[in-house]
Amino acid sequence: MWLRLIAFVAFVSLGLPDGLLGVAWPSMREATGVPLAALGQLLAAGTAGYLISSVASGAVVSRIGVGRLLAGSTLLVVIALATLAASRAWPMILVAGVLSGLGAGAIDAGVNLFAAKAMSARAMLFLHASYGVGATLGPMIMTAAVARGGAGVGDAGGLGYGWGYGAVAGLMVPLIVVFAVTARAWDGGRQPPGESRGRVGGATLRASARSGRVLVGVAAFVLYAGLEVTAGQWAYSLLTMSRGLETAVAGTLVSVYWGALTLGRVGFGLAAGRFAASRLVVSGLVLALVGAAVLWAGAAGAKEAAAWVSGVGLALLGAGLAPVYPMLMTLTPGRAGEAMSGHAVGLQVAGAYVGTATLPGLVGVMAARWGLEVVGPALLVGAGGLLVLIVAGGVARGGGAARQERP
Repeated sequence: MWLRLIAFVAFVSLGLPDGLLGVAWPSMREATGVPLAALGQLLAAGTAGYLISSVASGAVVSRIGVGRLLAGSTLLVVIALATLAASRAWPMILVAGVLSGLGAGAIDAGVNLFAAKAMSARAMLFLHASYGVGATLGPMIMTAAVARGGAGVGDAGGLGYGWGYGAVAGLMVPLIVVFAVTARAWDGGRQPPGESRGRVGGATLRASARSGRVLVGVAAFVLYAGLEVTAGQWAYSLLTMSRGLETAVAGTLVSVYWGALTLGRVGFGLAAGRFAASRLVVSGLVLALVGAAVLWAGAAGAKEAAAWVSGVGLALLGAGLAPVYPMLMTLTPGRAGEAMSGHAVGLQVAGAYVGTATLPGLVGVMAARWGLEVVGPALLVGAGGLLVLIVAGGVARGGGAARQERP
């Protein structure tokens, strides 16, 4: 039970840094003297680190175990945050971006691997809901720091973005100690078996990456993550620039989407003990299809009606997407097999990151050509395609009924 509590805290901590950069960037750019577009370099550095560590996580777990992976990865994130807090040299900040991505990708894959094997479907849903807690707290911490002025540590101007990064780094330091102390427990009280390099339970990374069962799961995660982030990134522009809603109204409706995603995981979690994980996935995607259709329909009404219809559509879309990622992760060992599950989880985490980095941009290209109202039908097609992939590709098979809580 206590390992689950630590896993929940780990997912809160995983969400904390993710919300910092958006608030910190204007101050960071001014302090470092780089152009506004340099944000793309920092994001690319983090993406590279994230993809490397998530893909390699299965092999690393086989050599050092989940607990040591989590302790080392959290240390990397703390070092990265401390560097971002103290350094004004752009090359060092890019190095910090790589380190942060390496740590975050390994934490994400490591905790998901542990949860997929040891947690019930209900606990997995609650676990992913806790990420939203961290993602909400992070911007609040950084906003409070930036509001006090100054660039950060050592500046006479008082608190600044550096102090925001430093505060989050300080909050994560105790987690390193906890992971290190409990390292053996994450692996069932045993040291990792020390399989040959790249091998997890008899399966190599190469063999796992060639498995059709693994690849169809990775494709589902690419599409799901791209769908989730596309809705979150383009909803505000759609509502303000195409449907003419006021800034405050549009911002509130975007918050409704993310809030529905988080609360939906809690709601589906309460139902997980009575329904199979596969049924939760399919039911959620059907609800997401309805939500995307309603959001698209919001283009047809008057301004006042558009606000209500769009809000309902975003709420249904967020709630429908809520169970998909955690339940597909829960079903991974049954679908891919125990021998490949370690690599499969890492590849799926990497696939999700690829989806967030590419599909929203693709929709942006479409919007530039045909207008922002393309967002609604794009989300509808994406949700429908994901549903077809999951049902026809057997992605939601292998887990049977949602697992009950273990003692």
